[in-house]
Parts: sequence; structure tokens; C-alpha cells
Amino acid sequence: MPAEDGNSEETISAYFVFFSALLSVVLILSKLLHDRQRLASILPEAGMIVGVGMVAGALVLWVFGEERMGQVRGMEMDDDASNVDVHALVHNVLSFSPNAFFVALLPPIIFNSGYHLRRELFFRHIRPIALLAVVGTLVSTIAIATLLQMVKVLGWIGHGQDEEEAFAPTLTELLTFGALISATDPVSTLAVFQVKRVDPQLFYLVFGESVLNDAVGLVLFETFCKFVQRDNGAGKIAMGVMEFVVGFALDAVISPVLGWVCAVLAALLFKHIDLRNNTLLELALYLLIMYVPFLMAEILQLSGIVTILVTGIAARHYVEPNLSTQTQDIADVIFRLSAHLAETSIFLELGLSVAGVTEFLQWKFIGWSLVACLVARACHVYPIAFFFNQSLLLREQRQQQQKEEEEPCRVFFGYNIKAGMDGLMKMEFGQQNASQSVGNNKVDEANFKTTARKPMSGNLELTEHLNDFYHNQQDDDDKDETTTKPNRKQVERSASNVTANSETTLTPVPQRDLKIQANTAHMLWFSGLRGAVAYACVRSFPDTFNHEREFTSTTMMIVLITVFVMGGATEAVLKMLNIEMNVNEDQYMEAWRRSDQAPVPGFWTFFDKRMVLRYVVRDYDMSASSRDDLGISPSASNDSATNPKRPQREGSSRVSSNSTNTKGAEMSRNSDPLPDIEVTESTHYDTLQEMGLVPLRRKTSLFDYGLKKSE
Repeated sequence: MPAEDGNSEETISAYFVFFSALLSVVLILSKLLHDRQRLASILPEAGMIVGVGMVAGALVLWVFGEERMGQVRGMEMDDDASNVDVHALVHNVLSFSPNAFFVALLPPIIFNSGYHLRRELFFRHIRPIALLAVVGTLVSTIAIATLLQMVKVLGWIGHGQDEEEAFAPTLTELLTFGALISATDPVSTLAVFQVKRVDPQLFYLVFGESVLNDAVGLVLFETFCKFVQRDNGAGKIAMGVMEFVVGFALDAVISPVLGWVCAVLAALLFKHIDLRNNTLLELALYLLIMYVPFLMAEILQLSGIVTILVTGIAARHYVEPNLSTQTQDIADVIFRLSAHLAETSIFLELGLSVAGVTEFLQWKFIGWSLVACLVARACHVYPIAFFFNQSLLLREQRQQQQKEEEEPCRVFFGYNIKAGMDGLMKMEFGQQNASQSVGNNKVDEANFKTTARKPMSGNLELTEHLNDFYHNQQDDDDKDETTTKPNRKQVERSASNVTANSETTLTPVPQRDLKIQANTAHMLWFSGLRGAVAYACVRSFPDTFNHEREFTSTTMMIVLITVFVMGGATEAVLKMLNIEMNVNEDQYMEAWRRSDQAPVPGFWTFFDKRMVLRYVVRDYDMSASSRDDLGISPSASNDSATNPKRPQREGSSRVSSNSTNTKGAEMSRNSDPLPDIEVTESTHYDTLQEMGLVPLRRKTSLFDYGLKKSE
């Protein structure tokens, strides 16, 4: 029997059959699109999926339109055997449910993103990401509302006689619209970034901004929705802004903490309840982490996006080491599969719903809204990039000033910084042997050759800096081992190369991988696509002034334009901006960890290893943790023997198996072999001497070749 609301079991089954068949068609077309690289370079996969949805929605509307609905309803009344409500079926097909989007489809996408990102690079660039997501979204919302209000006041929209120009939204409606349309969703761009393997800095800036930007946009949207009413004076707007500030401050602290706590509790659960002998139960329990933290955050009225993102990052770090190898592999595949199907379903639903909003198009408002989006994004991307780059210089100047006040005769990290040079680094070169020794022991030349790879990066300053390191290292490797002094021509060439590089920028060398270059800023501006998050928000737009359908159609058209036009032109813009592609990220990370660009372990690293990992990870090697706290990397043989699930696989460094330490050799004969030891700049040398772990192999710096260190 059909249900009273028309959504009987037969109707729901018919909907899922239709959607599954359409999903199968889309997956097959995606395979064909990937096989044709020339077509894929101009037609993004997301655009293809939306296009298929638009065609299917148009066919459904044409076959079961208003003229046909009367005949269909008459046939249903005459034929009692048919329990499928065609009217309800068509409505479900052509509608986009925001509840299904936020509850069912969004969590696996965000969780998978956090689960597979590189934590070092993400948190290395967390400051510009946070600025672009928080400050940028606020600036973009206000700029869009202000520009559209000016257009309305000037009479370019909303002042006509016909029905199209009678659309005149209020200021609070424009602020609400500005908040939802500021939520970026660069799925198409990120897909191209992954295929082309662009500079990791650019990728994580775009990715991190889009994830955190969605959370900020949702909070802003919900705040301004409360003030879309007739009494929308300045006092109401100011109160709404204050409410947003308080609510966002709580979300910014409590939401990530909730995600971290959920991951820690899950790690404790898998540590004390050993399910490794039952893969099915272990996997089923582990997959719940994809949804439970998000739903808990929504119940507590927190940011579910931030919570599930942090949960994904922390689950990879804490929970995965407690699982069996088979469960880890299967879970990784399921997380990727869930995210891919969710993204495909979202864009398919987006295309299907186009047919239902085309009759409320306000073309003038759509055009001005698109211009406002582009202008508003430029208003926050370029100023934030400029001030962030200046902050790098100012921070280095303060550090140098403090260092000079404490030790006026010492030179910081081998740089001679002259007074009045505004941070411009002048590096003096001298005669220095490439085989630097610590404690009369030569550095492992084999390890130098291993790290002497030419890293690739879209950051021009960092690329030049790493290339100088590469060329200087190759010059030193070609020298005879008995040579104690470099060739004079080699020293002059090294000095000219690095001096020319240093005078091209004011950015301190240890922070050059942080600087946002001009081409990176241009690409950040271009990557501000709008997507499903904005459309899901507009589906719940308050209809106080009967403008909900106009805002819905406007958002839909902006989404389509950005996905097809800007998403399809991503590859061409990458080439036009001369952004380096085909970056080997593993090689990039290896060179980055071994260089002076790598972050120094601080309080949070110590807290994580001493207070968290040792309690939540099964069979955690405390001796290895102690060595890590001192900046020492254990050997691969020791690590695999004592703790095969040690959660430092991303940050582990490759070390050699031979050692020149006499005491270490004696220990290796009596017990386990003592590995070669890497010492960072932050390692306490005296402490290591007391432990009997010296002489040591010092960590390779990008300035070990050709640069004269100050004594």
C-alpha cells in the first residue's frame, strides 16, 4: 500500500534503481574520460558528472512534465497494481536534499581528506591556511554583500517594471548570500592538482582553505539566517556579528579537541580490545569513526567539518598502529572508495536538480554576483599573501635582533646579517671540505649521495635554494676523497650562485618554503570555485521575503560556471602561470626533512610522544620515543624488530647500517646494533655526550656545501 506522503517502499526503491543506474553510467564515462587526456584537460570530471545529471534531469522533466503528470496520475488511479508514486519519484529525482548532503555524503569526504594528508606540510602552512579560511571568508562575505548592495542602490538591479527586475534583496539577505557563496569547493581544481602533481605548498593551501573555509562559511550562514527578517537594522547585524565571533571562537577550540578526543578514545579501545584475529569485527568497528564524531559535533552544535577532519588526521596517527595490517589496507581502500562515491553522488545530484530551478533565473543578479565573487576573492587573497610574506621577514628580523643582543659576536646559522639591510642575507663563502667531520669522523658520503636529489617545487625561491644545494653537492661529490680543500673555481661559482639567489628576495632562507609567491597567489585566486556546500546551504535559505528561489537559481548558475569554466581551465592556467608540475612528493618530503627547512621538534612533539603515544599505541617503543625526542632516528632493523607498528612512518628517515663509533661497535657486538645517529640543530650535544652516543653524524643542511660557518 502506498504511504500517505507518497514515499512508499516501491517509490523509494524505484528512486534508488534510477540513481544507481545513472551512477553506473557516470562511473563508466569517468573511465572513458581518464583514457582521453586531451579531453580531460578541458573537461573536468566533476563537470562531466554535472553535465550527465543535467541531461538526465532534463529528460525526466520532459517525459514527466506537467502536461504528462495528469495522464500519469490518471493511470495510477485506474491501475491499483502500481504502487509507485511517479509525482513523488520525479520530485525526489529533481531535488537536492541538504540533510542527506551534510549527514550522509560530506563526512566520508572530509574524513578521507584528513586521513591521507601529510601532517607535516599541512601544519607547516597552517598560518596562511587559517588566515585565508577565517579572515578571508569574513572579508569575502562583507565584500560580496557590499558590492551587491551598491549595485542595488545604483539601480542596476531591482528597479524595473517587469518581473525580472523586481528582485530587490535586503542587506541581511545579501549578507546571508555572501556567507554561503564564500564557501569554496575546488574539487575540480584539486583533482587536476593531484593528476599534475603540483607544488605541495599550493596544493595544501588550496585544500586546507577549502576545508576550513566551509566550516567558517556554515557558521556565518547560520548566524545571518537568524536576522533575515523585516527588522534588519544595523543593531541586529552587529549583534549577529558578535554572535558569530563568540560561536566561532568556541568552535575553533572545542571542535578540533572533540575530534582529537574521539581518535584517542578509539585508539584506547583498539589497544585494550585486541580484535586483530577477527578482521571483520575490527574493520566494522573502525569504520564507525567516519561518522560518529561528525554526528556528535552536530548534536553539540559544533563544526562537524573541523571535527571529522581532525579525527581523520588523528586516527591515522593513533588508531591505525593498533590495527592489523590487513585491516589497515582494507580500511584505506574503503575510505577512498566512500569519498569517491560521495563526491560523485553529490555532483550527480547537483546536475539533476538544475532542471528544477531554471524558471527563476535573474540574469542581471547572477552576472553581478559572479563579478562580486571574483572581486571579493581578490580582496582577501592578495592582501593576506602580502602581509603574511611581510610577517616572515619581520619575525626573522626580531629573532636576529634578539640573537645579536645576546651574542653580538656570533652569527646566526652561518649568516652575516648587516645592520640596516632590512633582513637581506649576505652569505660569506670560504674554503670548506664537503666531507665535514664531527669528532674527527667523516660524514657518511653514501648518505650524501642519497639525499643529493634535485627537489622540485613550484615555489621559485625554494626551488633556486634547493637547486643551489643540489649543484654544490654534486660539485663536492665529484672531488677526490683525499682532497681537503675545494677548487677555487668551485668556491667562486658556489658563492656567485647563492649570492645571486639571496639578492633576489628579502625572505629569510629558512622560511622560503613558506613564502607565497605571486604565481601561487594568482592560482589561489583562480581556485576559488563554488560547489555543493554553497548549494546545500542555499536550499535552506530563509524565505522571509519570498526570494529563496532566486537565490537558489543564482547559486546554481555560479556553481555551474565556476565548475565548467574555471575548473576546465585549471591546467591551462597552471601552464600560463609557470607553476611547476610533476613534483615527486616523496622525494620532495625526503629532501625537506633532511634540510634546514624541516621543522624543529617542539613542545607538542614532546607532549605527543611522552603523554599520548606511549599510552594509546600498543607495544609503543619507549626507547625509540626517547631517541626521537632527542632528534635521533633509530635504524630500520631495530624499528621493525621492536615495534613494527610504530606510528612515525611519514617522518622516518633513511639511515645507513655502518657506524664509525668504537663504543657503538662494541655495543653492537654485545647486544643490538647501534644505528647511525642524526642530530638536528636543536639536539643537545652535551646530553648526547653523557649518553655515550658521540661522535655523531650531523644532519645534512642545505648550506653544508660552500658556506663558511662562523666560528
